[in-house]
Amino acid sequence: AFKKDLTSLIPYRSPGVTRRISEWTVYLVSDGENILIHKRGQRGLLASLYEFPMAEGYEDEKAACRRFGSQKIVSIEDLGNSSHLFTHRQWLMKGIGVIVRDPPEKGLWIPIGQLEKYPFPSALKKYYDMARKGMKL
Repeated sequence: AFKKDLTSLIPYRSPGVTRRISEWTVYLVSDGENILIHKRGQRGLLASLYEFPMAEGYEDEKAACRRFGSQKIVSIEDLGNSSHLFTHRQWLMKGIGVIVRDPPEKGLWIPIGQLEKYPFPSALKKYYDMARKGMKL
């Protein structure tokens, strides 16, 4: 366009947006019949939607034991990785399934069959679908 003096006719292509990449661990915590969820805040990304417990960064099974109490954990399973692109950010996620006995009273425990009553972000679709099918670790 510059060589042919067409710069006023050809639109300028602005450089693409740099996405901020963040890593998360998504926990599907269940007692076999109920699953642990919580509601996001009223402001910010994915405001007022529900989600599974999440931790920034990739955690391992040892971190899950510390987080949920090793004496209460029946089994732990790697649920695989997932990613989601937002306009200005990208989430790289690692899923960990945890079956517990005597779930703590802290948190919102709902029957797995009622999960569809709660609005979840599409970013968690892979793990949401796994949870709806029931966790058989």
